[in-house]
Amino acid sequence: GVLADTFGYQATFYITGALLFLGGLVILFFTKEEFVRPPAGESVSMGSLLRLATSKQMLPLLLTLLVLQVGPQMINPVIPVFIREMDPGTRAATMSGVAFGLMGVAAAISSLAAARIGGRISLKTILVVSCLGTGLLYLPPVWAGGVAQVIFFIALTGFFKGGLMASSSALVGLSASGDQQGIAYGVAQSANALGIGLGPLLGGILAPLIGLRAVFGVAGGLFMMIGVFVYRLLT
Repeated sequence: GVLADTFGYQATFYITGALLFLGGLVILFFTKEEFVRPPAGESVSMGSLLRLATSKQMLPLLLTLLVLQVGPQMINPVIPVFIREMDPGTRAATMSGVAFGLMGVAAAISSLAAARIGGRISLKTILVVSCLGTGLLYLPPVWAGGVAQVIFFIALTGFFKGGLMASSSALVGLSASGDQQGIAYGVAQSANALGIGLGPLLGGILAPLIGLRAVFGVAGGLFMMIGVFVYRLLT
């Protein structure tokens, strides 16, 4: 956000691309991997992918992961426009960056907390509480009277985001046997990617139809709905 307001949107793409390229070089030259190619005949087939994805253990979890991405991605493109609408004179990109930055810090802290309590509280409980908490925190921006209030509540969602990430990732690992861990995380990432794509599309469609504020309400409703879904159906 700071870069966009300081150097322009086009320069931000160049800087982001350079950082990603630098990250690739770091992985290429400084990361060691002991890769062992599987024997012939043991490669993953499309059939095995579909069987795991549609199993009663994995399918509800994939639907959960999909919605967990659709919710926040739905409001991400709305936040800068919403902030500029509330205060046309503000640096909307910078303020949006502050909101997401604070959310990231809160998520990092809550991830550590979720890891510490994971042995005492079930992963399902952590996921349900995180979904419901996130859904409730998406509702106040619907009635927010200023930019600071929007930033405050978006930042607070980070405290539940860590629980969402930690518990959902652990549940993916537990949903498949040891020899199918790679497949499980692969299909989970596919569900995440689909949600990342659908979220902005849905947010962009809804914003002109129901208003920017109402998009927060829809996202909050999705999170609370998936919290109930996890509580009732996820094992």
